[in-house]
Amino acid sequence: MAESYKGTSGDFKKWLPIDSLHLNACKIFHDSISSTLSPELDRIDIRKEDGMIKFVFNEGFWGIQLDGVTGKLLHIERRRADFVEKIHDGSIIDYYTGTNGIFKLIYTSVIGLALLVFTITGFWLYYGPNRLRKLKQERSRKILLRKQKVRERRITAEEQQEN
Repeated sequence: MAESYKGTSGDFKKWLPIDSLHLNACKIFHDSISSTLSPELDRIDIRKEDGMIKFVFNEGFWGIQLDGVTGKLLHIERRRADFVEKIHDGSIIDYYTGTNGIFKLIYTSVIGLALLVFTITGFWLYYGPNRLRKLKQERSRKILLRKQKVRERRITAEEQQEN
């Protein structure tokens, strides 16, 4: 991610109107980046404490930082982090096919459901054998106790016969 540059003032009273800052950003986008890409915005990020406003464009993952007071260009950035984020959450397919978020919705639902199923079955695979092992140990202990009681009874019966 690119560094956020500082503008001249964080006082909104001194800032230019947002629409004139937007027009300035679109002009810079058209002149410096591309005249063929659409200047449609993805979002506007206002950093009052930095005195800066950032315009993030939909196409090409470009961002332009302007000084809020003067409207002068502070920085042009290629937003690779946005591209990586779109790959991560599956919306890259929607971005290139224009499906308006449908793929991302289906993708995240399926992945979330799979994660839930894998968690439950993984727990069962861990817990099931441990439970069976304890049941077998308990059964073996009960059998040994029964055998020991049978031996004790036999020994007591033999002792009584000898007397």
